[in-house]
Amino acid sequence: MATITPEAAETAAPPQYTTLPPRLSGPGPLGGLAGVLEGTEAIPSILPRSARGAMGAVHAAEYWARPESFIKRCIAAPKRFTLDLPGAGTMIGLRDPADLKQVFTTGASKLQMAPVSRKFFPHAEVFGEESIVGYEGDKHIKTKRLISPPMHGNALSSYEDAFRERTEEAMARWPYGTSVPFRTMIAPVALEIILTTIVGVKDPARHEVVRRRAQAFLSSIQTTRFAVQTAWATARGGVWDGNYSAIVTARRELDEVVAQEIAARRGGEIPASPDVLQLFLETRTEDGEPLSDAFLLNMMAGLLIGGFETTATTLGWTANLITRAPHVLDRLHETARAGDDSYAEAVVTETLRLRPPGAFTFRGTVAPFTFDDGFTVPEGAVLAPMMAPMMRDPDVYEDPEEFRPERFLGVRPGTYTWIPFGGGSRRCLGGAFSIAEMRVMLATIAREATFRRADTPVEGIGRANIVLIPKHNAMTTLDRR
Repeated sequence: MATITPEAAETAAPPQYTTLPPRLSGPGPLGGLAGVLEGTEAIPSILPRSARGAMGAVHAAEYWARPESFIKRCIAAPKRFTLDLPGAGTMIGLRDPADLKQVFTTGASKLQMAPVSRKFFPHAEVFGEESIVGYEGDKHIKTKRLISPPMHGNALSSYEDAFRERTEEAMARWPYGTSVPFRTMIAPVALEIILTTIVGVKDPARHEVVRRRAQAFLSSIQTTRFAVQTAWATARGGVWDGNYSAIVTARRELDEVVAQEIAARRGGEIPASPDVLQLFLETRTEDGEPLSDAFLLNMMAGLLIGGFETTATTLGWTANLITRAPHVLDRLHETARAGDDSYAEAVVTETLRLRPPGAFTFRGTVAPFTFDDGFTVPEGAVLAPMMAPMMRDPDVYEDPEEFRPERFLGVRPGTYTWIPFGGGSRRCLGGAFSIAEMRVMLATIAREATFRRADTPVEGIGRANIVLIPKHNAMTTLDRR
């Protein structure tokens, strides 16, 4: 199986298409002109690369600066459309669940994620060189199968008491009766849950050091500077040659203290209650070998980023949406206080449908790829399953802009119609963990306090680097019950 290295991806010739789907329309005169030109007989459908790049810059600006407008433009586009983003080249946007199923179920001999993802995020600087996010093919599948048990099934139920306890502790200090940015307020709770259930540091002094260093690491990748660096590097095809010293330093200092915890565990300091780190330490490869310290450190950093950002952002969106939907809010309070968490889970699931963390995911072709209807893309192409646009497509969901958690009561979300965590073998490892965590956190808050209704519109979509967040961090008021 061929694997495309970052260096090869940068120097590879652009793929040669015989035909392209219609170009994404707009925004503005330049974007509109692209569609007009490509629709004329005098202009070939494949414009010069430089012209496509100039037109793609307009879409890139909208993607970064006005994500809601970009998502709505993609919803209005054909089920397949062409999109040129600087650095990524010509992308084929996909919004049909049948296309997404085919992409998600195709193996790495034809489609790979890691080479393309390096164009959008500096994985080596943040996650480390030897991490699962950079693996492909059999290595990725075997590694994911090896490390999945601590994040799924029976293991999840063993963490629920910690989810609830950390939330209740935070609520004792909550500024009731005052409008606060819910996303920002819930973030420390999410971090504490991660430190308790994933890293699992029990020694108080070491726990405090891990907390400070984890906060510093997370802060280092949430700066405006890093967002600008990301946009600039993406436009250059993933050339990550900027100064990332703050991130590298913060990551190194976090690794130092987590490595101390790993050494203590290997030396026999076993926690009374299991956590993800301990279960990883007990995991053995096919050869009977333990997971390496380097791999464990990268896993801890990856789970810290993914778990923290997804939880804080999704619960922020949840607060913003439920306080504008009285029937949802009333039912959430009622069911939570009756000890039933199922509606809270449906609320979280619907929030992720309407406001997923990202707009799209991607796969790169390492061999020609043919869809079921015969449409073929060449090697070197980029396919972009449009997560946010597809989950708000009226052909997929009835009244898709309505916040309606009842869609998911007693109904399992569709494998290829509900994809906030991606799909296939590359689906987010922590997806099930995040759902369980947010279900318990939301039900706990709704049981112990009351969300105050709001009469302002739902907040617009802003950004924290590549993550789509409430523009004002979800201003919310909680009242004491």
